[in-house]
Amino acid sequence: ATARDFFVDNLKGNDSNEGTEAAPFKTVQKGADLAEAGDTIYLAANPEPYREAPINFRKSGNAEAPIVLDGRGAVL
Repeated sequence: ATARDFFVDNLKGNDSNEGTEAAPFKTVQKGADLAEAGDTIYLAANPEPYREAPINFRKSGNAEAPIVLDGRGAVL
């Protein structure tokens, strides 16, 4: 399977979007619901913290293909 990138923006996103950079999800959980081994979830670094807890991943990565949550300076 090809690794995918998902984008999340808690201010401008919508969980009905496709999770692309142009049409990001609103919640980290939506990205976590879809992420599989090798995928990366990128968060927009907004002034408003992401207030989600806990975040549950439905699938696991592995040593060769981790699931990466890249906060890019965002506050969780």
